[in-house]
Amino acid sequence: MIKKNKKLLFAACGFLGGLLGGRIGDSIPDVTGMFLLVLRIAAMTAVVGAAIAPFLFWAQMIYARRNLLTTRDQSLRVIIQGAIAGAIAGALAQFIYGFASASEGTGIIGGLADIFVRPFCWGILGILLGWRLSGTVPNLGAFRGAVAGALGGVCGGLGYLLVAHLVNSLVAATFGCGIIGMFLGLAIVLAEQMFRSACLEIVWAPGETSEISLGKQPISIGGAQDDLVYVSEYADHAGSIVQTDGSIVFTDNLAHTTQELQDGSKLTFGNVDVIVHVKNSADKAPPLVAMQTDSPRVATTTSAPAAAPAPAPAPAPAPAPVVKETAKAPDSEEKPVVASKPSTEADSGSGSGPDWLN
Repeated sequence: MIKKNKKLLFAACGFLGGLLGGRIGDSIPDVTGMFLLVLRIAAMTAVVGAAIAPFLFWAQMIYARRNLLTTRDQSLRVIIQGAIAGAIAGALAQFIYGFASASEGTGIIGGLADIFVRPFCWGILGILLGWRLSGTVPNLGAFRGAVAGALGGVCGGLGYLLVAHLVNSLVAATFGCGIIGMFLGLAIVLAEQMFRSACLEIVWAPGETSEISLGKQPISIGGAQDDLVYVSEYADHAGSIVQTDGSIVFTDNLAHTTQELQDGSKLTFGNVDVIVHVKNSADKAPPLVAMQTDSPRVATTTSAPAAAPAPAPAPAPAPAPVVKETAKAPDSEEKPVVASKPSTEADSGSGSGPDWLN
């Protein structure tokens, strides 16, 4: 399914958002006068940004197995941010393109304005959209989001030019913006996956997995609508996983305990498994089982891997071996420590000048 493939999902959603934004934006009537032309271009790119941004945000929510109806407030903020970013980028790009076009024949850029300046203008839009969308992709980071947006915008701008030379202007405006959105989505996913050092594999069901990058932003787990790993039967913000200074730490927010994780560590939350993957890791941790419960909305935890209990002495002449509590048997199998259900006292819970879009 498409929601398993993050690259394909983001590219498809970006393309659809671009198609919608390009079609609506191209319906804005032509004006005369340089100032009005700048306003028109800003309005067009505001529409494009307001369409691409939420579609890419929804791609992230679909990938995280979230119900889009529960993200209405977040979606509205993303739409507003996308519109503002698009308007700023469009106005700035129009000033640059107007100057470049006026300079043709003077030896500054000659007749290469379309080839170089237009993709650069789309790159400006990509920078601002990538920067704003970086907050919706866990641990992408504003800088990497902006760089990915710039590359996606420039590549999409080149695709826009190719479409414009093959079909009429209306189709070019619509499908060209779709190509912009597609490359923006693809670039964001590639930047996230290329530069991360560790990630979480979320196993929702057999054959249903997704990945979340680890970093300084904690990955919250629980039943709250803003938990990045949503498990409905668990308490809000029941736990979190963060990577800082080379260490990956799981925090049980209900038991107020922490546990260091390694490559291969496994946490279980009801029917959802969370597995840690670390790039270039030499050590492989045995599976860990944590926060496992059959009671809805009640979270229980386990602390760091406990040593195997000492066996009772056998009535044989030779005493049975005893494993110290501070030592860990090399081949012992770790068992989940499941806390009992908390009591009531427990956790509470066309114009006068050229424009770069045509």
